[in-house]
Amino acid sequence: MFRKKARHNKSSLTAGTKHAPALQTPYNLALQLPTELVYMILATSMGDYLGDVMLYPSKVQQWDATLTFLHVSHTFRGCTIKLLYHLWGDTFIHERTSVIGNYKPTYSIFRQLSRQARSAPLTFTYQDTKPKLLSARVVRHPISPLARIWSALIRNTAAANAVLLDAENDRIRVDFEDVYAAEDLRAITNSYTEIPAGVRSLLLGCVMHQVMTQAVIWTKLKELSASISNVIRLLTRLVEAGAQIEIRAELPEITEDSVVQVSRDKHTSLAGIFSLAIEDIPPLHSRHATAVGLDMVLFLLKLVESEGSMYVELCQIMRNYIASYLTDTERARYLR
Repeated sequence: MFRKKARHNKSSLTAGTKHAPALQTPYNLALQLPTELVYMILATSMGDYLGDVMLYPSKVQQWDATLTFLHVSHTFRGCTIKLLYHLWGDTFIHERTSVIGNYKPTYSIFRQLSRQARSAPLTFTYQDTKPKLLSARVVRHPISPLARIWSALIRNTAAANAVLLDAENDRIRVDFEDVYAAEDLRAITNSYTEIPAGVRSLLLGCVMHQVMTQAVIWTKLKELSASISNVIRLLTRLVEAGAQIEIRAELPEITEDSVVQVSRDKHTSLAGIFSLAIEDIPPLHSRHATAVGLDMVLFLLKLVESEGSMYVELCQIMRNYIASYLTDTERARYLR
């Protein structure tokens, strides 16, 4: 006995057909985004990643942003290669074919040098101990914007840390001139402007902000160091020759009442040079104070004042001169 075939329910079949594609094919909303939006999202994400690997090289990275973005989709891959070319040029990308080579050795070289610039900065200062990776072609002759910026950042990070270490042993030998020198800052800024304006701040804005904040504090330290050296020179003359009138003429007229305004003017000017807000200027730390000889000159001023009341007024003028390079917080910490 044959069983009668059940009739198809057209409404059920139609409903099932309508929803079939949704059930059979996963719908990835990210893959449907406009290319322009994908491009900007990737620039932002890549910028976050570069900020971490360049500024915090010891931080353990749980992912390889470049590798991840290259394998999401054809659109992601195309946008990623385009962004990488803006940063690295043809370091490992063939411009005409958009074929990307093995980028990992390049990143590895820069990351290792970044770590060493922080952990062993003095090795960068002596020819016989310089890291071997400094001779790598991509570091020795950087031809792309990011290679030039990263090389300069490594060099200046090492120089800054070496200065602070040297100061702990012998403040007299400390040389600030090679730390964030004008030539390096020009090279960094020029390389940054080679990156298309629409994405440069997304890709390297965080790194550039760090470069500028370090440049401004080291510029301030150079000026403070010069003023302290000048005061020490004048104190020596004062003790040896007692020429108070001539010495007073060499000092700017900064009174205790005008210190605050002079200091604010100096810091406003410094911030403007590096396109920063005055609040972005990093504070002076104890290692900085040691490096410029702040503790030493304050001790010498007290020592000279104790030699006689005739030195008190002139020593206070010198103290005001030094104080004008410090913020309100720094004066409260170091001068009182």
